[in-house]
Amino acid sequence: TYYGHNKPVREVAFNLDGSFFASCSFDKTFKVWNTEIGKCTFYKAHRAIPYCVRFHPEEPNSLLLGTADRKVIQWDLRADEPVAEYE
Repeated sequence: TYYGHNKPVREVAFNLDGSFFASCSFDKTFKVWNTEIGKCTFYKAHRAIPYCVRFHPEEPNSLLLGTADRKVIQWDLRADEPVAEYE
């Protein structure tokens, strides 16, 4: 069992090899979890509810987040910052 969101989880997506998964929640946060140790390795709050989350299949440190404010935000998990924002 993984604990960390304050409200229900909206979606979960695993990376290609299953070593990590990302979760997004109605608490306006998204998190990346290490499946081996069960710990959160990346955490960010957003101004709107994140509806969906996906890892890039060829770039394991790239994450896409679809949000209620009708945006898609691309994150670089190594740099801890958004790379691009699409409307």
